[in-house]
Amino acid sequence: MTTVLETLVAKGRRVQRTRDQRDVAFGLAALSTKQEIHYNILKKGGVKTLTHLLKSSYDVEAQRFAALAIANTACIENEKIEFIREDECLDGILSELRNDDSDTTVRQYCAMALANLATDHKTHVQISDSGGLFAITYFLKVVSKEKYLDAARYATVAISNLAINPNHRHKFIQYGAIESLVCIACWDDWTVQCKALEALRAICMSHELRIVVINAGVLDPLVIMSKSDHRSVLYEVAAVFHCLSTVPEKTNEISDRALSTIISLLFVQNKVIEFHASSTIANLTEESSMHHRFFLESGLYQILSLYETYHVDSKVEVMRTLSNLSGNRESHSQLLSVDVLKTAVEALGTSEVNCQTFAASLLANLTVDVASHALIIREGIIGPLINMARGNGACMEAQRYAALTLANISFTRESHHVIVDALGIETLVMLSNLMDTFSQKNVACSFANFASDANIHSYIMKKGVLHSISFLGQNKDLGVRSNVSAALRGLSVDADISIRIVQEGGLAILLPLLSSNDIAILRNATACLYNLSLIAEHKIEISQVGCIPLLTRL
Repeated sequence: MTTVLETLVAKGRRVQRTRDQRDVAFGLAALSTKQEIHYNILKKGGVKTLTHLLKSSYDVEAQRFAALAIANTACIENEKIEFIREDECLDGILSELRNDDSDTTVRQYCAMALANLATDHKTHVQISDSGGLFAITYFLKVVSKEKYLDAARYATVAISNLAINPNHRHKFIQYGAIESLVCIACWDDWTVQCKALEALRAICMSHELRIVVINAGVLDPLVIMSKSDHRSVLYEVAAVFHCLSTVPEKTNEISDRALSTIISLLFVQNKVIEFHASSTIANLTEESSMHHRFFLESGLYQILSLYETYHVDSKVEVMRTLSNLSGNRESHSQLLSVDVLKTAVEALGTSEVNCQTFAASLLANLTVDVASHALIIREGIIGPLINMARGNGACMEAQRYAALTLANISFTRESHHVIVDALGIETLVMLSNLMDTFSQKNVACSFANFASDANIHSYIMKKGVLHSISFLGQNKDLGVRSNVSAALRGLSVDADISIRIVQEGGLAILLPLLSSNDIAILRNATACLYNLSLIAEHKIEISQVGCIPLLTRL
């Protein structure tokens, strides 16, 4: 076979008759179908011979066979950069792509060759510098107008491979590739549709270009293609929707034109498609203005059913969607009406940290409404929530949201005994030591709420709450200090506790609070000081630590 190759390579450079050129090109094309011989074709000058035939032959058949052989040989492993350095090879390929007088099949094989070469990122710079991006886009426009099916397939693959390089994507936009790709995506052939969507998705890897793709009219073709019976098409449709849904300016447009389509993709019995669809919905629901539309499309029932799937990634996106929806207080009644709390409890208990985090975020948002507290208490959610706040298998972010939820729930006095029974006070004391201002602010808020309930004062004092409040009082954050002042005010109404406050250095905490410019902090601090001053023994200490001058300035 080596001898045959060498003979053909040598003959191809000197033959003049078109029939001989055709025979040589055919022979090399036949050899190029064998992958193991690609290396020999390259090393023995076969690519140079094929380039010569492609550029110089007047016989269309010879050019076709030469272009096909080049395309086949361009599949060579690990040697593509050497291939592209062959004299005039790349120039010959690109010249054919730009030449409207050239045979369509020849140009098709040249597009195939470029697509194969572009699978190696090392070739991208030379392809770009040689005008390859313009050439393949120019050819794409031609085939999209003339509806050359096979040619479109190879051109879209070439663009998809080249668009992996972020420096190329803007150039494809500049040369007008988007409109042609959208046009090809509307064709009847599902394989070509997939390739066009792959190319669009590759370009959309640059976030700023996604809005250009949407403006080019890709949404309606995507909706049409979602009716396909081919999983490959549905995968690309879902993936493109996922990509485009990250553009905040287009959230409402996508929702108006494609929300029902995206919801329908949730149940195609394919975990990757379901993941892309659920991620799209999670992205869209970050915009509260589309929540009403989502409920009208019965999206809440569909997304909840998807949580029953065994695919962890989809579960995470379901919880992210629910968390987004719960950020809108107008959505709370809808969420609570479909037993979303059961899903939240299950997610709290999972080992997947993102599920935990979004479940805790969901509960934190829901508990902003006092009306939800009784239901949450009745559903037994406080126990798992405290377990998460304690950090048992939970990530830091989940702990922070758990602390926020406890702060919200503790506003309802009926929750206090439930939290106490679930070791919630001990957990909050532990959380107060975290060097995290968000957590400390919520722990202090919980302490302030508990301090308003005289029935549990003695219990929380036994658990070291006063020491934790003193530690939290050192935080410079205004929110933490406001909650600390409220907690001290609530505890100071108890005469026995007010004695302990003074004994354990509580006046040192009050001093900086009295210097605050915040009205709420001043109101709580002065009220606390008033309660402490009701005990005669405290009056001298209050004056000695310097409280009087601060009070006179108020």
